[in-house]
Amino acid sequence: MFAARSRKQGKFKGEHLTFLLILQDVGEFLHTAKSGRLIFRLSAQLGAGSILVDSKGRRLGRVVELIGPSSHPYASAAPASTRVNSKKGDRVFLDK
Repeated sequence: MFAARSRKQGKFKGEHLTFLLILQDVGEFLHTAKSGRLIFRLSAQLGAGSILVDSKGRRLGRVVELIGPSSHPYASAAPASTRVNSKKGDRVFLDK
């Protein structure tokens, strides 16, 4: 488990809202494939359709396909945006 604080602008000027996100570590980012999909090495069992986020709670993508043996699975995910700032080895988390 990993806890991250997220701060957002509130409804009124000068108001900031702080959220505490509890995230489950599920693996690491490897690379972006030529097709544009994001490839992850998983350390936990996930299903297709799971949403992956970075340590700040920003959405990276939705799992489309699970690859490899169940003992050492990889996931292919459709990116949530065209700009992905993840680097190899960055931890990824399951969005609850």
